[in-house]
Amino acid sequence: MILLLGGTTEGRQLSKIFQEMGLDFITAVVTDYGKELAEGDRSFGGRSSTDSSSNVISGALDKVKMVELIAAEKISLVVDASHPFAEKASLNAIEAAREKKTAYLRFERPCLEVLEHPLIRQVGTFLEGAREAVKTGEVIFLAIGVNHLEPFVREAKDYGKKVAARVLPTVSSLRKCRESGLNPSEIIAVQGGGSLELNRLLLKEFGADVLVTKESGREGGTENKIQAALDLELPVIIVKRPVINYGSNIFTEVEEIIHYLEIW
Repeated sequence: MILLLGGTTEGRQLSKIFQEMGLDFITAVVTDYGKELAEGDRSFGGRSSTDSSSNVISGALDKVKMVELIAAEKISLVVDASHPFAEKASLNAIEAAREKKTAYLRFERPCLEVLEHPLIRQVGTFLEGAREAVKTGEVIFLAIGVNHLEPFVREAKDYGKKVAARVLPTVSSLRKCRESGLNPSEIIAVQGGGSLELNRLLLKEFGADVLVTKESGREGGTENKIQAALDLELPVIIVKRPVINYGSNIFTEVEEIIHYLEIW
């Protein structure tokens, strides 16, 4: 049995491949929205089409829960296709797999090659990004998801700045926005990614002075977000990915995963 950590485009892609290969697997995602997508992907796969939804679990898994799941389901391989910024999820999976002597591999989306540009600044942490943003403009446009809003909201309030946060249009995302201190007028609930034109429109509509995003790769729509800001001559602050030691089994191409599974 394989445990697939999903909730990403890559996770959905691997889910379909696992089904085509006739593999038994469980998909673990964090949000209810991710579960809905994963269940849709599994409507014809997994153990059988009739119990596909039972093979998708949602909710954050700490190390203890991960160890229990590996033991209960007799997991022999953990495939980590979680988001590049899901640091805790990956570390928990790595430690749990090591404790249970279970194989672990990481499917990593390629990093984005960030252009050298006078308007682009890369930072190592979200707190550093927040402190840089309040020094850069009056209206801070956030395209960083919902898990790291607090430092930006806090710094903005301390320095009398405004925030506009683009997030997914889900109940859990909106709840986290409110818990982080954002007012409804500061929340832009829009499906992720989007065209270059849409990104430019949002930046202009909300009067952005600076864009803050994270290096989520091409799949995260980062390129269009950055280019839209540059087209409007806006400064861009990019939070770099966390550095995680995934071990030796790191793959960036689907074909590599398929080859690994064929000889596994």
